[in-house]
Amino acid sequence: MTAWLEDVFIKRHGPSPVAALPIPWVIKGALLVFVCLIPLESLGHDETTSSFTITRMAGVLLLASCIYRPRLILRRPELITGLGFLLMTLALIRTLFTEPDQLAYAFGRYVTWFQMLVFFHIATPILAQATNRILAIYAYIAGACLTAVLLLLGLGLNVVMQEKGRTSLGNLDPNIQASVLGLAAIWLIPFLLNNRQPIRKPWFLLLLPLFTLLVSAVLLTGSRGGLIALMAAFIPVLFTRSALPNPTAKIAILAVGLFVITMIAFHDEGMMSRFQHSIYEGDTAGRDYLFSSSLDLWLKRPWLGWGLGANEVALGGYTNTFYRDMHNIYLYVLTAAGVVGGGFLAGMIFRSFKTVSQTPDLMLRQVALSGLVLVLVSGSTITILFLKFFWFALACATPIVWRADKSLRPVQPFSTA
Repeated sequence: MTAWLEDVFIKRHGPSPVAALPIPWVIKGALLVFVCLIPLESLGHDETTSSFTITRMAGVLLLASCIYRPRLILRRPELITGLGFLLMTLALIRTLFTEPDQLAYAFGRYVTWFQMLVFFHIATPILAQATNRILAIYAYIAGACLTAVLLLLGLGLNVVMQEKGRTSLGNLDPNIQASVLGLAAIWLIPFLLNNRQPIRKPWFLLLLPLFTLLVSAVLLTGSRGGLIALMAAFIPVLFTRSALPNPTAKIAILAVGLFVITMIAFHDEGMMSRFQHSIYEGDTAGRDYLFSSSLDLWLKRPWLGWGLGANEVALGGYTNTFYRDMHNIYLYVLTAAGVVGGGFLAGMIFRSFKTVSQTPDLMLRQVALSGLVLVLVSGSTITILFLKFFWFALACATPIVWRADKSLRPVQPFSTA
């Protein structure tokens, strides 16, 4: 199925019209603004709704800027875009047959998903240029650092979560807040590991205080899943090559990073208490019941699932609520679109890892791998399929650039070495 879809969406249509296409600064600037605002999007939330955010305004700006290069929008879709479109389209159609009363809610979910696909479709050719990708990552880190400062200062906090001893901005879920900040934190490590001239570029050492700032904010949210995802993201960094010529220096930087996380965690009473409850009392904040119930739902309709939105209604029957989220992207897809939808998601993930493995730039490879691992591990405890930071990590891992000659195979971004 994946091979056929790749043939349909890529090979049969010839080389992309975006190949060797210069990107105007107005488009690059709009993308950087959008990316910088992703960690801060909860500032646009009011107390009762999250339907209006500053990132949506930035998204409209990014889409409007494409008038300078219409081919960024009008070009054929890549494989991941096609797989994503088929995934949620299948789930939406399925809703029509299982829970037609929930079609309006499902369509709202579908529109959000489609907006993420449009962002991915626009961003991937822009991020194919290594310089643009590095600037975009710096923009995301800058937005995350500002978010961390606001959290530590206690400005614009979620009042309900604050009463529970946890922290997040606006009405954002603390677990999502931790993953958003954790993504920025782990991306600082490859920049440190690939500083080939530490004497001529000592300012790179400023990334360590920024890393400490972000980790402190992650732990302030009280998210156990966010901390685990951050630790797991160190694994691909540890086992991949970096431009740092001295392996001892690499081990030292990684050790310092892990030491910072461990020391801050041990001094965070709230986080330690939550981990103790997990270990000694098996406290999973109800996720064990949600996961087992979601698995039961999937087994009842394994092939095509329950449909988009209808799966949340069905799970609500287990928890005596109208809607209930699975808190897991894999179970969400399986219950929404069944094994067929799960195959589409697996194809998206496989394609991303395949592209990352062929990236020649060592630093960008580490950035992409660590980001993918973090969002995919985070996705096992929270549903991040419809969130912008997930799609940005995916776009950084799978930038698309094509040859302008007779070859139809993708070429990789040029190295910054």
